Amino acid sequence: MPDSRPPTSLNRLLRRLGVDVRPSEVAVCCLLFAMHFLLLAFQYTSKAVRQASFIDTFGSEQLPFVYLGIAVISYPVLLAYGWCADRFQLNRLLAGLAFGVSLSLVLFWWLFGLEATWVSAAFYVWVSIIGILLVSQFWSYSSQRLDARQAKRLFGFIGAGGLLGSIAGGQITSWVGSLVSTRAALIAAAFVLAVFAILVVLKADCPQAPTLRRTSERLTNARAGFGIVRRSKYLKLIAGIMLLASMVAQVIDIQFSWAVEQSTDSLAERTAAFGNLFSIMGFAAFIFQMLFTARIHRRLGIGFALRVLPVTNGLGTFLFLLAAVTVSPTLLPFAWMLKIGENGLRYSLDQATRELLFQPVPAEDRPLAKAFIDVFVQRLAKGLAAVALLTISFGWLSVIHASWLSLGWIVLWLFLISATQSRYVRSFRDALLNRGLQAEAAIDIRDVETLEVLMEGLSSSDSREVLHSMELLAAHGRGRLITPMMLHHPDPAVRARTLLILKEADRRDTAPMVEKLLVDPDPTVRATASLALVALTPRDIRDTMMEHLRDPDPRVRGVSVSYLARQDDAEATARAEEALQEMLSANDPIARQEAARALGTFEDPVHFAGLVKLLYDKDPNVVRRAIEAVMRRVQSGSTNPIYAPILISLLHSRRLKHDARNALVAYGTVVIPQMQHFLNEVQEEPWVRRALPKTIAQIGGKKAYEALIESLEVAKDPFLRGKIVEALGRVRAADPRLAPDRAAIEDQLAYESHAFLRILTDLWSLVPNRFRLVGPHVVWPEPHKEHLLVRLLADRMDDHVQNIFGLVALLHTPRDIRAAHRGLISDSAPQRANALEFLENTLSGEVRRLVFAVIDDSQLAERLREAKRIFELTPASPVETLRRLAAPPPTGDDDGAWLTATALHYICDDGYSELYPMIYKAADRDPGQLIRETTQLLTAHLDEAETLELRRSKIASLRVSQN
Repeated sequence: MPDSRPPTSLNRLLRRLGVDVRPSEVAVCCLLFAMHFLLLAFQYTSKAVRQASFIDTFGSEQLPFVYLGIAVISYPVLLAYGWCADRFQLNRLLAGLAFGVSLSLVLFWWLFGLEATWVSAAFYVWVSIIGILLVSQFWSYSSQRLDARQAKRLFGFIGAGGLLGSIAGGQITSWVGSLVSTRAALIAAAFVLAVFAILVVLKADCPQAPTLRRTSERLTNARAGFGIVRRSKYLKLIAGIMLLASMVAQVIDIQFSWAVEQSTDSLAERTAAFGNLFSIMGFAAFIFQMLFTARIHRRLGIGFALRVLPVTNGLGTFLFLLAAVTVSPTLLPFAWMLKIGENGLRYSLDQATRELLFQPVPAEDRPLAKAFIDVFVQRLAKGLAAVALLTISFGWLSVIHASWLSLGWIVLWLFLISATQSRYVRSFRDALLNRGLQAEAAIDIRDVETLEVLMEGLSSSDSREVLHSMELLAAHGRGRLITPMMLHHPDPAVRARTLLILKEADRRDTAPMVEKLLVDPDPTVRATASLALVALTPRDIRDTMMEHLRDPDPRVRGVSVSYLARQDDAEATARAEEALQEMLSANDPIARQEAARALGTFEDPVHFAGLVKLLYDKDPNVVRRAIEAVMRRVQSGSTNPIYAPILISLLHSRRLKHDARNALVAYGTVVIPQMQHFLNEVQEEPWVRRALPKTIAQIGGKKAYEALIESLEVAKDPFLRGKIVEALGRVRAADPRLAPDRAAIEDQLAYESHAFLRILTDLWSLVPNRFRLVGPHVVWPEPHKEHLLVRLLADRMDDHVQNIFGLVALLHTPRDIRAAHRGLISDSAPQRANALEFLENTLSGEVRRLVFAVIDDSQLAERLREAKRIFELTPASPVETLRRLAAPPPTGDDDGAWLTATALHYICDDGYSELYPMIYKAADRDPGQLIRETTQLLTAHLDEAETLELRRSKIASLRVSQN
C-alpha cells in the first residue's frame, strides 16, 4: 500500500539522487544498505589479499589452474549448501554461513604464517567460492523483504552500499598491509563479516518465504537448484548470461593481474595496488550507482541496463588490444581502465539489474536457483574460461591476444540478453493471466452406438443438445430419423429447424401438422411453416390461403397476406392488399404486429410508408415487429436509407435498443456515415450517442475503426469516450489485422492522462491530505464521510484509467493489457507490482510516459510534480477550483451536469459565500432538469439561512436599543 506518512529529509535527499525511498521503507532500506556495505567490505579485503598473495607466489600466468580448481570444487560445495537450505530458513542459513566464514579467515591468517605455498592457492579457491555464495544469498534475502516494484526502486541504492563497502575493503587491505602485513587484513575482514552476521540475526524480522523444505519435495531429481534451472527456459537464459559474463570477467582478471605483476616487485606493493584498485573501482561504481542506476531502470528499462556492461567490456577490450598493438609499451593504465569498467559496472548497475531478473521466479524457488547459478554456473564459467586460458599457461597464447576470446563471448552475451528480456516480460505477463485449454472429440456418424446417442439427444431437456443432434443427423443424410413430433417442442428454434429438415426430406405426410404451425407464436416458425407447407403440399393452397384472409386470428391473416401478395395473381394480390390495410389501421396491436411481420416479407419500396408508420407506433411491441421487418428487408438486399435515422433515434429506448441495433448492423458499412454524424452531434440525445459506438463496432471493419477514432477525437463526455474506446477494442478483437494509428492513440492517451491528472490536482486543491493513491485508485480513510463531489471526481479518475487501458490494448495484446489492469487495481501488492513491472517492460516511448504518469506507484507529491512537468497542471485555491467545476456544462452534457450540480452543492455545504452568486445565476439560466432542481433546493436553503440571519440581527439590535 502507498505510504501516507510525510517524507523525511532522508527521503528528499535520496529522491534528488533518483532513489525513491518511501517513509515506511527507510528502516529496511538502511538495514540492507549497511549489510551490503559490510559484506562487500569483507569480500574486497579478502579479494585483494587473494590476488596479491597468489600472484606473488605463483605468477599471474598460472591463474587458469586455480580457475579450474574453483570449477571442480564448486559442485560439492553447492550440494552441501543445498542440504542446509532444505533444513534451515534463509536468514539463519545466511547468518550461520557468515559466522563460519569469519572463523575460517582467522584460520587462514594462522596458515599464512606457516609460509607454505599451497595456502595461497587454497585461500584463492575458498574465498572465490564462499564470497560469491554469500553475496548471492544476501540478494535472495533482500528479495524476500521487497516486492518487484520496491526492488526496482531500491536495489540501486542497496547496491550503492556495497560499492561503498568495496571502497572501504580496498583501503582496509592497503592500510593494514602497509602498516602491519598482508595477512593481518584477514583479521579485519573477519571482524567485518562477524558484524554482518550479527545484523542478520538481530534484524531478521521479515516475513519468511515458504520453507525451502517444500522445495526439495517438489524436485524430482533432488538436485536442488539444478533441477529448478533445468526445467525453466527463463532461468537457463539467466544462467547463460551469468556464464558468459563470468568468462569475460576471467579474461579481464588475468589481463589486469598480469599488468600488476609486470609493474610491481613485492607482496606489499601488489597488495596496495589491488587495494587501491578496488577502492577506486568502488568509488567510480558508487557515483554511477547513485546517479544513473535507478534512472536507467526507471526510464530506459531492464533491457538497456543489461546491455551496458557487455558493451563497455567490448569497447574496453578493443582499446586494450589496440593499445598493445599500436600505442603504449606499458599497458597498466589501459588495464586499469578495463578492470574498473568491468568490475565497477558489474557490482553496480549490472548486479542490481541481474537481481531484478530473479523477481519473476517464484519465491520458494528463488534461493536455490540463485545459489546454483551464482555458485555453480559462475564457477563452471571459471572452469570453461580456465580451459581456454590454459593456452596462456602453456605459452600457446599471449595475455594480450586473449582479448579475441572476450570479444567473441561478448557478441554471444548480447544475443542472450535479447532473448532474456522478452522472457522477463513474458514471465510477468504469465503471472497476470489465467489460461485454459479446450478440446473437442471427433464423432463418427456411421457408428451404430453414435447414432443411438444422437437419437437419445433428441429427447434431451437441453435445447442446445437437441439442435446439435438434429444438425449432425441432417448433415449426414439421416434427417428422416427425426420424428415430426419435434414440431411440438417448446423451443421455437427446434421447431423451425424441424420444419426445414422435414422440407428437405420431402416429408409430405407431415403437411397437416405443418399447417397448424401457421399460427405459431414465433414469427420465424410461422414464416418457415409457410415455406415448408408450399413445398410439401401436392395441391395448390391458394384457395386455402384466400379463406384464411378472413380468419379471426390476425396471425393466420398475416401469413396469408405474406403468401398471396407475392403470387402472380391479380385477384389474390388485391385481396391481400385489402386485408393488409385493414390490419395496419386496426385498433388491435396484435393485428398491427402481424401486419409488420407481413411487411417484412416484401421488398422495398413496396409498402415502405406503412412500415415507417409502424416504426412510430405507440405500442412498443408493434415497433419491435416493424424493426424486425426492416431488418428482414435489409437482409434480403434493400439499402433504403430512410429507415436508418428512425432506427438510430430508437436507440434511446431501453426496450427497443437491442432490436434497433441489430437492424442497423444488418445495413453494414453503408450506414456508418449516418451513425457517425449522430455520434458527433452534441445536440443529439446523450443515450442515443452512447449506444452508437457499440452498434458501429458490431458492423466492424476498417471503416468502423476509422469512424470511431475520428469520433473519439471530438468526444468530450467521459462516459461516451469510454463507450467509444470499448467499441474500438471490439473492432480490433474481431479483426487483429487492423493496424492501429499510433499517433492518434497517443493523442487520446494524452487527453485521458491530462484529464486524470487535472482531477487529481482538483482533489488536492479541495481535500489535501485526506486521501491517498493505490496505483491510480483513490482511497479514502472514511469514504462515507466524504462529500459527493470528491467521490464523483474519484470515480471519474477510475473511468479515465479504464479508457487508458482500453487505448493501450489497441497497441498491444488485449488479453495481456486487461490482465495487467486487473492486477493493477487488485488488493494484492505483489499483483500490483507484477502488473507495473510487466507494463514498464512492455510499453515504450510516449505511450509509456503518458501511462506511467497515471499508474506509477510513486508518491502523491511525485504525481503532482509529474502533472506540472507534463501538462503544466498545478493545484489552485479551493475557490478557483470550485469556480471552474461549477461552471455551466455544454448543452446536452449530462455528465457535466452532474459535476456542476455536485459542485454547487459543495459550495453551499462548505459555506463558500463568495461563490453563492454562481448558484443564483445557474437558477436563472434555464438549465437542464438536474441543475434546475438542484439550484431550486440550494437557493431555498440559502434564502432560509439569510432570513434566519436577518431575524437574528434584528433581535440583537432590539436588545441593544432596549439596554
